[in-house]
Amino acid sequence: MRSGDSRKALIRRVLTSGSAGFAAVDALVALTVLASTLILALGAASSAQRAVAAALETRRAEQLLGFLMSLPKVSPGIWTGADHGIAWTLRVTPAADAAI
Repeated sequence: MRSGDSRKALIRRVLTSGSAGFAAVDALVALTVLASTLILALGAASSAQRAVAAALETRRAEQLLGFLMSLPKVSPGIWTGADHGIAWTLRVTPAADAAI
């Protein structure tokens, strides 16, 4: 019976010593998943910030265009300016030349 006890002890030792290694692997996998998720989230936040900035610039440009189009009749010529970092050029031609 002594050999049966030693066999059980050997099996128990092999099983318990291997599970400590699996816990370390599990922790490394979890850390890798967490780091990957964090990197992806920061990338998404950066992309969203750039998209918001582009949308605000587009909105300002559309408002400026609406203002320039609502001006009363302007004499023919080229008018330029800048507003909030947006440079603009307004080219006014007589109605006869506009039909080209």
